[in-house]
Amino acid sequence: MERNDAFYIHRGFMCDLASQSKAIEFLLTSVAEFNQNRLNAEQIAEQLTPDYIKEQRNLPKKTRIFENIPDALIEADLTADHMWHAEAIYSGTLFVVLSSWIQTFGKKLGLSQSQWLDTGNDVNSQKLSKVIWASANNFRHFEEWHTITGHSQPSIDVLSSIGIIGPWNRNVTCEVLGIVAFADREDVWSKMHAVANELFFKATGMHWSNPRAIYEA
Repeated sequence: MERNDAFYIHRGFMCDLASQSKAIEFLLTSVAEFNQNRLNAEQIAEQLTPDYIKEQRNLPKKTRIFENIPDALIEADLTADHMWHAEAIYSGTLFVVLSSWIQTFGKKLGLSQSQWLDTGNDVNSQKLSKVIWASANNFRHFEEWHTITGHSQPSIDVLSSIGIIGPWNRNVTCEVLGIVAFADREDVWSKMHAVANELFFKATGMHWSNPRAIYEA
């Protein structure tokens, strides 16, 4: 690919990523909030042991922490379940957004799938781009993964290698996000910028450290 063409593609895609920064921040913040709400609900549910329930029922109603213990237990379980599903949906959406961005950028630069998957920092034994790709595939198709096929096996192999354990017909993106450990929006930007620079180098043989020199070459 011509270096000037690659330069404009790189610049355009970084602008596109920047335009999505608020959406990425919203997804990360929401995942963190859902996670905390789920942990709080699970803590309440764990507190409501048979002994604790018996102790509460022996107290005057006005001094009980939970006025209606069965309702409190049901509510805690439901809240934990709802928060987990919300957390999983938002985690999966984040991986789909990033995977689509990497894939489209790689294809625009004329790179093969094996090339654009082999970019980014190491996540255990895998490259970040490959982990993002496998996670996005899981989010899109996990309901079909009750039987492992030739289509699902590559993604499952990636997820297994970073420490995710089956069964595979479930959304595992929350667990993956915990392993990838994006700190915040800036961390996502930094890591995606590094991916973009690697893709640019694969396409042109030149580093992005001096874009003016690339443009003028």
